[in-house]
Amino acid sequence: MTTKICYGCKQEKPIEQFSRKKGTKDGLDVYCKACISIKSKQYREAHKDRINEQKRIDYWKSKERAEEKTAKQLLEGTRVCTRCGFEKPLSEFGKRGNGGFYSQCKACVNERIAQYVKDNHDIVIQRKREYHRTHKAQIDSYNKQYYLTHKDEVKQRVRDWEIANPERAKENAVISAHNQRSKRTGCRSNFSLADWKACKEHFSEDGIVRCAYCGKPILRATIDHVVSLNKGGENTVNNVVPSCGKCNSSKFDHPFEEWYKKQPFYSEERENQIVTYLNR
Repeated sequence: MTTKICYGCKQEKPIEQFSRKKGTKDGLDVYCKACISIKSKQYREAHKDRINEQKRIDYWKSKERAEEKTAKQLLEGTRVCTRCGFEKPLSEFGKRGNGGFYSQCKACVNERIAQYVKDNHDIVIQRKREYHRTHKAQIDSYNKQYYLTHKDEVKQRVRDWEIANPERAKENAVISAHNQRSKRTGCRSNFSLADWKACKEHFSEDGIVRCAYCGKPILRATIDHVVSLNKGGENTVNNVVPSCGKCNSSKFDHPFEEWYKKQPFYSEERENQIVTYLNR
């Protein structure tokens, strides 16, 4: 027998798509793996609270014998990673909170996490932002306490990073300065380094950032607030464009439409691009 009809979806499928199960005539489950997966997901959704409560109970029960479980596995010395298949020392496996070690080695876990973040970048960023928003007081308290107890180490780490990443360090300093200035003026401010990167990419051609106003390529773009902060503008993605230093100085705090149309490099196409970007 090379195929079998699934009791759930009624489709004839190769036997490789059925799990083994004792007690059946052919030794295979009556449902295919795909149907089992769907049914399991539906069951977990329908009984989510009860399942989570049982998991918590089991976790704390197993934690009572955590040391015993860890000591037993340490005697073995090594284990085979279920992902890469290599036998490695236990030092290359993460330690579980309820005793013992994880089944995948640290290298495979890091690789899996990196791939997930790459494939789900927007979801991960949104999840982090939401967590930070709902736990801001707790995070701020922890960061403050950590800094007080590791002040010299933190300062040295920051200096080393700034030396290794001079351009990004300058951008961070500029964005931080704008955020501080926004707080002093009382305007809304949520512009981040990621927002600035996306902004520059929007006004780029062939990988080269161009001034949103004059269109010239610029090596080091400056942050320009279309509506000046001292005229009620906000430090947000809907009020920032990249500009060259000359345009930034010339515009100063003049109204955008009034100033731009007087310039010799005025372009209706670039004006529409700016307006479209700000109102997206």
